[in-house]
Amino acid sequence: MDLLIAGRYHIVKTLGKGGFGETFLARDTHLPSQRLVVVKRLRQVNPSNRVSPEIIADLFKKEAQVLEELGQNCPQIPTLYAYFVENEQYYLVQEYIEGCSLADLGKIDTLECRRILCSLLKVLEYIHGRKIIHRDIKPENIIIRERDRLPILIDFGAVKEAMGTVVLSSGSMISSVIVGTKGFMPPEQSAGRTVYASDLYALALTMIYSITGKYPIEFPVDTLTGDLQWQAMAPQTDPQLMAVLTKASKVDLGQRYKTAQEMLYDLTLSEIKTVAVVPPKRDIENTKPVPDSTVPTPTVTLPPISTPSARRTYEHNPSTIPSAAPSYAPPPPPPNAQENTNTSPTPPHPSMPTPNSPSEVETPSNNWPLIIASAIVAGVMVGGGLVVLEYVKQTRAELAAIEQQRAEMEARLAEEQRKREEEARKREEAERLRQQQQAELERIRAEALRRQQKEQTRTIIVQPTPPAQENNNPMPSSPPEVSQDNQETFPPDNPTDSANPEDNTPTDNAAETLDNSNSANSNTNPPADANTSVIAPSQAMEALVQFYNLVSQKQFPQARIFFANPNNLDPGFFQRFSRVTVENLRVVYEGSDTITLLGTNTYYYPDGTKQIEERDFTMKIIDGVPKIVNSRFRRVLEPRR
Repeated sequence: MDLLIAGRYHIVKTLGKGGFGETFLARDTHLPSQRLVVVKRLRQVNPSNRVSPEIIADLFKKEAQVLEELGQNCPQIPTLYAYFVENEQYYLVQEYIEGCSLADLGKIDTLECRRILCSLLKVLEYIHGRKIIHRDIKPENIIIRERDRLPILIDFGAVKEAMGTVVLSSGSMISSVIVGTKGFMPPEQSAGRTVYASDLYALALTMIYSITGKYPIEFPVDTLTGDLQWQAMAPQTDPQLMAVLTKASKVDLGQRYKTAQEMLYDLTLSEIKTVAVVPPKRDIENTKPVPDSTVPTPTVTLPPISTPSARRTYEHNPSTIPSAAPSYAPPPPPPNAQENTNTSPTPPHPSMPTPNSPSEVETPSNNWPLIIASAIVAGVMVGGGLVVLEYVKQTRAELAAIEQQRAEMEARLAEEQRKREEEARKREEAERLRQQQQAELERIRAEALRRQQKEQTRTIIVQPTPPAQENNNPMPSSPPEVSQDNQETFPPDNPTDSANPEDNTPTDNAAETLDNSNSANSNTNPPADANTSVIAPSQAMEALVQFYNLVSQKQFPQARIFFANPNNLDPGFFQRFSRVTVENLRVVYEGSDTITLLGTNTYYYPDGTKQIEERDFTMKIIDGVPKIVNSRFRRVLEPRR
């Protein structure tokens, strides 16, 4: 597999493979930060019913434009960095989200489930408002971002549908594939009729998985409705959340939520209690009329009552009634009174009407005004309750918008802070590296100056010796022995990763030998003019430091000039490290035209770990340039950690 895509994206590892293509974690080598990105390589699904590449490329471009718009306007959707077509394969380059998917997170509590669900419903409300359906919501496609704990929705299915486009006999184009995951896909989506409620169904089953730890296939099914019976496996779930998830996961499309806004409203709305006022009943005493024959009819003399107001005054203020008692005056007896002594009683006086019933004497209070007033109060309270309900709804929407703005602001501030800290860290690292390199160069120059002064002192004190007697030099007469069986390209395929560095012998680590043919006979065949080919220690040390600086900057063409055989440099090896340095260089052998240095290599990995090894380098002047002719691994000083 080619490790470099489009000459820019270096593959770090494969994240996944499927019927639509592959997904890689890659590093953008064209940026100074070498940031990590996700590269998706898609291919056409139905090669037998091929549509022209131009049509597929046009569909791919449209879906990429949709992803770009979503990523720019919603912080919970990955940003699209680039898209391109290469060798009839279609590539998307997206933001890499550092975090943990819901599938890897396992069971969560009810409060966390409610938080994640509310956040994702707002995302779905946005994308559905753009007339876009995700089509493949599942635990693996929801990542909890590490830096702010926000749920991120990834892997939209519309691009995959475009890859399955075929041409019918009628000439129309349709997608021959159904995007989705078994168990999380509702019946209408399996039949090719995806609607907004299909995303809500998949989201509900995803959250049910998060609070139970079980996939939909593990739940029993109601044989009458086909609904999943999951409630018994989550007894600690609060009733409101359970009711919302139950409704959203109904098999019958008509019983589900139609929009994300409706589902979010049911999830967040607080219950508002109203009180109905019922007027109390008054017992009205029913009085029966009394026959006229049983009521005595005395003659009563009352004070004159001129107006109704006076009557009301008397009724409400008894003290104003005259205190004189009424006088009873029987009428004069008619003739033949003795004969009429047993006749009926005398009729009442014309000035006092005869009452027919007690109700005509005392009228009970009327209850209709109280009932009407109570009804008005109840109506006002019901209307007030509706007004309060609407106000609460608007207030919740405003609070949700404010909360979203606050979350977006916090996310932006956190991102800016992270960028500032990252830039400061890079500046500190660059400054530290510069100071370290400067100190190393100063040390090398000081060492070279010391050796030069020592050589000058020895030249002054000791007479030059003939070539045959130069073997009295205390330095070794030949460079370190290197087995020809261990020759290979520089450097080895891997720095030693063993936990026990004492077991790593040069044979185990395939000691490197570079262009060893010249150094093997360096003492037996000295050059004709030794002064033009002698390499100074300072030259060799500076050349090694420059070589590893170029390697750390991934400038491999410039680094090859420091090799006697440029083909021995393996760039693929150094791509695995963020930086490689060489320190503590010292001379262990100095011949007539070669010099051997011993130093330490530090390999810095992208994950922050490092490994330190000891290595020697044999160098000589070739075409006026100090070049590496041989390098050999010695031992691991500090294993990777």
